[in-house]
Amino acid sequence: MQPITIDAHTTALWKVLQDLRLPWQSSVATSDDDHVPLGPHHTLTLIHEDDTLLEGFLDIAVSDFFYDLLNESDHDDPYAVIEQQTREMDQVMHHLSDEAAHDLGQPAFIQRLGDQASAGDEAPSLVRWHRSNATITLKVVHDDKELPVRLVVTVSPPRSPAGS
Repeated sequence: MQPITIDAHTTALWKVLQDLRLPWQSSVATSDDDHVPLGPHHTLTLIHEDDTLLEGFLDIAVSDFFYDLLNESDHDDPYAVIEQQTREMDQVMHHLSDEAAHDLGQPAFIQRLGDQASAGDEAPSLVRWHRSNATITLKVVHDDKELPVRLVVTVSPPRSPAGS
């Protein structure tokens, strides 16, 4: 299996996210360039709906493309290749969440690969921190069989004081 490409500057990223302020409460005029630089190595891509900022995201680890992985694998079953790559990305996620905890504190929520979702399906792996400035989530994403498995950081509005 090909190694997963991991961002070499994650330690600096956690320090930036610790105090990142985004305009959650105000309308944000969307533009063709919806990116926020997070220091010299990272850029947060922003997602809007109408004029409201919903979240920002960036990939910090990416697997090889599926067909490259399948060609280099000993497996005949394509789904076994995907499962193996997802398990490996899950391990990367938990290693990086331990690293992030030094700056972001202990996570408020951890969901491991294989945990059951409320609908009975297998839930995606994720780790979430609730901070006063934002909700920060580290999660494994696999959008389609042909696409790489990714480890994504999302930044979304902080929880309301009522905890909703």
